[in-house]
Amino acid sequence: MEAIVNKDRPRLAAAALGKIPCDLTIENARVVNVITGEIIPGSVDVLDGVIVRVRDTGERPQKPAGEIIDACGHYVVPGLIDTHVHIESTMLTPQNFGRAVCACGTTCAFTDPHEIANVMGVKGVLWMLRSAKKSPARIYTLAPSCVPAAPGLESSGAQFGSAEIDALLGEDTVVGIAELMDVLGVVHGGGRMSSITGLGLSRGVFLQGHAPGLHGGELDAYRLMGPGSDHESGSAREIRERLRAGMRIDLRFVVPDAVRRLTEGFAGMRYLDNVSLCTDDVYADDLLRDGHVNRVVRQVIGSGIDPVQAYRMAAYQAAAEYGFSDLGAVAPGFAADLQILRELDGRLPEAVYIGGKPAAKNGECIVPGGGGDTLPENTVRIPQITSPGDLLLRAPEGAGCSVKTAVLTTRRFEEDNITYEELPVTDGCVDISRDPGLCWVAVINRYGAGGTVIVPYRGYPLQRGAVASTISHDSHNMTVIFRDTRDAYLAARELLRVSGGITAVCGGEVLRTLPLPCAGLMSPLGAQDLAPIIEGTKRAIGELCPGEPHALLRLTLMSLPCDPCFVVTDLGIVDGKAGRFVPQFI
Repeated sequence: MEAIVNKDRPRLAAAALGKIPCDLTIENARVVNVITGEIIPGSVDVLDGVIVRVRDTGERPQKPAGEIIDACGHYVVPGLIDTHVHIESTMLTPQNFGRAVCACGTTCAFTDPHEIANVMGVKGVLWMLRSAKKSPARIYTLAPSCVPAAPGLESSGAQFGSAEIDALLGEDTVVGIAELMDVLGVVHGGGRMSSITGLGLSRGVFLQGHAPGLHGGELDAYRLMGPGSDHESGSAREIRERLRAGMRIDLRFVVPDAVRRLTEGFAGMRYLDNVSLCTDDVYADDLLRDGHVNRVVRQVIGSGIDPVQAYRMAAYQAAAEYGFSDLGAVAPGFAADLQILRELDGRLPEAVYIGGKPAAKNGECIVPGGGGDTLPENTVRIPQITSPGDLLLRAPEGAGCSVKTAVLTTRRFEEDNITYEELPVTDGCVDISRDPGLCWVAVINRYGAGGTVIVPYRGYPLQRGAVASTISHDSHNMTVIFRDTRDAYLAARELLRVSGGITAVCGGEVLRTLPLPCAGLMSPLGAQDLAPIIEGTKRAIGELCPGEPHALLRLTLMSLPCDPCFVVTDLGIVDGKAGRFVPQFI
C-alpha cells in the first residue's frame, strides 16, 4: 500500500536536486534512520508533506526552504504509530483523540471501532470515520469483525456479517478487518467467521488477530484462517509461538511484562522485525498523565532494548504491519510525520509535524479544532428496570431457606473463577447481606430488549453503594455492581438520565457521574476537560472500593464472553472457553 500523500514525483525530485525550494527544513539535527539503525547529523528537507532529502551537516541547499527550524542538535525521529487501539476506550471522540495523541508524538493510529459497532452498527462506525477526518493525526480504521463478539451468548445493539464488513471496506480510510475475537469460530471454521475471513483474504486486506491462550495446533489453525497478528500475548511462550508462526506481535500498554520477554530467555531469537507497539485500551486521563505509544516505547527501552530499535518498532515496523511503504521513517519519499526529541527515551516531543505541518509543540496540540461532532442518538433504554425490586436475585420456587447458586470471582483468565455456594434465601430472594466478601453484579440489556442477569461476586472490593457503567466490553450492556439494591436502582436510572456513562452512588446519593452521551461510550469534551472528570469519578469509585486502583477496569471487563473464563452477560453465566452457558442454580 502506498500514497499516504499525493506525490508529484517530478516536483519532489526537482526539490531534491535543489531546483526549487522546499517548504520546510529542520536543520542542525541528529536524524534517526530506523531503516539502517544509524543516527546521522544533518538536516531534513520537506516539500508538499513529503521528505525529499536528508542532508549531511555542512551541505547547504541551493534554494533555502520557506521555513527553517533549528533542532538545536536534538533528535529527529519518525512519528509513532499505534497498531491497535479502541478510540472509544479513551472516552474521546476520534478528532479529540487525535488532538491528544499527536502531542505525545503519535502521528498515526489504526483503530478498531467495535465498541460503537456493537452499540450502533454501521452508522456508528461511519460516525467515527467522519469524526476521524477532523483529527490532526492520521486515523485508519479496521472494519469490526465480531459484532457481537460471542453470538448467542450476549445481546448487542447490532450484528455484523460479511455484508456489513464488505460495505465498510469500501470506505477510503478502512484498511482491513479488525481483531477476530470469536476464536472458537475462527479455529473450528464457524460459518460467520469463515465467511468474514474468506472475505478479507479475497479482498487482500489485513486480518487482525486476537488469540489469548491459543497454543499448538489451535494457534496454527487460527493462523491458517488468515489472522496475521496478536496483541494479547503476555507470556514468553505466547510471544515465541506467534513469532515463530510468522505472526506479528503488537506489544501493548497493558502488558508491560511482555516487553521483557523479548530480551530474556529467547536464546537464538535474533530478529524482531515482526514486533510493533500498540495501546489497545487507555483512558484519557491516563493518556495525558503517562503518554500514549511513547509510554510503551519507554517500557521497551527500560527492558533493555536499544532505543533506535524501540522507535523502529513504534514506526517503521508498525507501518510495515499494514503494508504502508511511505510511513514510519525519515527518508526520501516518506510522509513528513516527524517529531523532535531531546533524548531517545519515550519522552514527550518538543515538536511534532504531520505531513510537514506543525501539529504539536511542547506537549500541546496546536492545530485548530475541526468543529464539534454531532452526537449520535441516545442508545440507553432499560424499560425492565422500574424499581429496586428488579435488581433482586429471586431463588427458584421451593428453594426453602437456602439455595446453591453460582458465585463468580474476579480472577480474570482463570478457568476456575466460579464456585457454587449455599447462600441463604430471605423473602424468596438470595441474601448476601451477612457475607461482607460478596457483592452483586447485574448485567442489564440496554437496548430495550429486556433481560437482566444478577450474580453474586466474591473478591470485588466494593464495600457499600453501587457503581454502574455503560462501558462493558464488548456489547456494552449496562453493568452495575452493588451491595444495596436501592443504590443500584438509582445508579441505573442516573445513567439512563445522562444517556450513558459511569456513576458511583452511595446511601441514596449520586457521588459522581461521568456522562458519555456519544453511544454511552464517549464524551464530546476534549482531553484536557474530560480528564479531571474521569479522575473524579475514579476517586468516587475508589471510596467505595478501597485498596483497588483498577476497580473501574475490572467492572468493565466482567461481561466479556470471549475471555477464556466465566463471565456474566445479559443472557446468563457464560463459560467463555467452552462458549456455552452454565446453570445459575444447582
